[in-house]
Amino acid sequence: MSEGSTWAIADEIRAAVQRWAYLYNTDVHRMIDECYAESFHVLCPGLLEITDKAHFHEIEQAVLDADSTRRLHLTDVVAADDRVVVECVLRGGGTRQWETFCCAILTFKDGQIINDHTYLDRTQWPGLRDHLREMRQEDE
Repeated sequence: MSEGSTWAIADEIRAAVQRWAYLYNTDVHRMIDECYAESFHVLCPGLLEITDKAHFHEIEQAVLDADSTRRLHLTDVVAADDRVVVECVLRGGGTRQWETFCCAILTFKDGQIINDHTYLDRTQWPGLRDHLREMRQEDE
């Protein structure tokens, strides 16, 4: 692969990450449907693991229910081949302002995410763990 084509792929992935972040902030359900491949894996160590879109929609709706003001702010994007490391800050409001730094390692195939490993400090996101725990109990 020539250097020029490597840069072109990196630019395409950066554009895909910009779209992913934009949709996360504006229409998370479109983000799931349009940015993630049909076969994918999302892992937030110590918090959750997702492998199907229906479950992903439920989780993200729970996140919105916990704090509809939450927003993702990209701080750095490093792309190499089909992978990208995204450094970002999640901020929300609701009853009190909060923020947590996070890092996502995304793998793309045909312009869609097939692997998403996101690391964040969930203790800085008020109510998130409790809301997800309640949701799991409802499923049982």
